[in-house]
Amino acid sequence: MRRPAVAVALTLLVVAGCGSILPERSAQTYYRFDDGAPSPAPRAEPLQHAVVVAPISSNAVGNAYGMVYSRSVGERAYYQYSEWTDRPTLRVAQLLLERLEARHSFASVARLGSGVSGDVAVNVVVDDVVHDLSGGGAGVGRMSVRIEVVDRRQRRLLGRHIFVETAPAQTATAAGGAAAINRAVTTFLDKASLWIESVVESPET
Repeated sequence: MRRPAVAVALTLLVVAGCGSILPERSAQTYYRFDDGAPSPAPRAEPLQHAVVVAPISSNAVGNAYGMVYSRSVGERAYYQYSEWTDRPTLRVAQLLLERLEARHSFASVARLGSGVSGDVAVNVVVDDVVHDLSGGGAGVGRMSVRIEVVDRRQRRLLGRHIFVETAPAQTATAAGGAAAINRAVTTFLDKASLWIESVVESPET
C-alpha cells in the first residue's frame, strides 16, 4: 500500500490467540492484547466483596507501546514497524477486570479511579512482554505479570504472585509473536482470575 504525501495509512490488527499469522509489512502495524476465552464458566456464587482493579505504571521495556523481541538471553529490541495499541499494563488490567466480571467472581468489579469504591484492590504490573527468539525457530511469546491483592480497609497485603506464561509462536515475525503473546495472555487470565478468587476467600499468611 502506497503512503499518500499527507497521511500514513495505519492498519489495526486484532490478533486473537487462534488468529491467522500474517507476514510482516513495511507499513506500521498495530496489534492488540485480547482474551482468547472471554466467556469462562461463572462461579456458582460471587464472593461478597467489591473489587477495584488498579493498573500500576511501570517503566519496564515490556510495558512500552513498542513490540519487543529477543534473539539472545538478556537482549531486547523493538520491531521497527510493529506496536501495541495500548500500553501492556493498562490493557492487561482491563482484560483481567473483564474476566473477573465474566466469571461473576465478586459482587462488583471496577477500575480504580472510576468513582466506584471497593474493599479489595487488585494491583496489576506487566513487567515483561516479549517475542523470545533466543531458543531458535519461531520462538515463543512470553509475558510476566505481577499481581497483588490488598485489603483496602485493613491496608493489608493478602497475596502477591508473579505469573510467567509462554506460548509457542508459529512464525518468527511480529505477527507470529503477537499471536503467541495473546495465547500467553489467555493462559494468564485463566490462572490469575482463579488465584485472585482463592486469595480473597483464604488470604495468604
